Amino acid sequence: MDALQFFLREHALVHLPEVADGEGGMSLEVFAVRGLSDEQLRIRPHGFNSIAWLLWHITRIEDVAVNVVLAGRPQALFEGGFYPRLNVAERDVGTGMTSDEVGEFSDAVDLSGLRQYRTAVGRRTREVVQGLAPEALDSVVDPLRVDQAASLGAFRLNATRLVDLWKGKSRAWLLYWPIVGHSNFHLGHARWVRKLVHRSER
Repeated sequence: MDALQFFLREHALVHLPEVADGEGGMSLEVFAVRGLSDEQLRIRPHGFNSIAWLLWHITRIEDVAVNVVLAGRPQALFEGGFYPRLNVAERDVGTGMTSDEVGEFSDAVDLSGLRQYRTAVGRRTREVVQGLAPEALDSVVDPLRVDQAASLGAFRLNATRLVDLWKGKSRAWLLYWPIVGHSNFHLGHARWVRKLVHRSER
């Protein structure tokens, strides 16, 4: 198994099974969302981020990192026509949003549109990665593409640290941290929120 095959296996774990046609067997996203109603996905127990917001956030990061920065192509959010369907004003990745903004987003977002958007982003990521050569992973990401993402409104003014963080990094880093590592972290967060949601309803 080479590095790209390993990435695809790990990527399958942070999406629903249909994104990778069931590859990998289990899904951390399934563990986080199974059996929850749409209303439960919107709940913010003790003011924490809702599961709906967490799914949006990791999907936006993946969309920007893969499509704009890695592949130099339009975001699925706009090219796929998802933005108007989502019923939200946010176009950025979510980092730096206030608690009130997270609450408004959680109440307003169209969850069916969010699920469709997330699936499309996951599938596009796999298409991009399957077209890479393993030796390309060591090359550094073009910093101008990170600047382009910023110019497109991907990062809020209070979250421009992401621009500096992503610059100078290899393609391997871009795949394994913003996409797999970041998604693993927040899906773990989502499972914790899930427990709090259930506890609050007892």
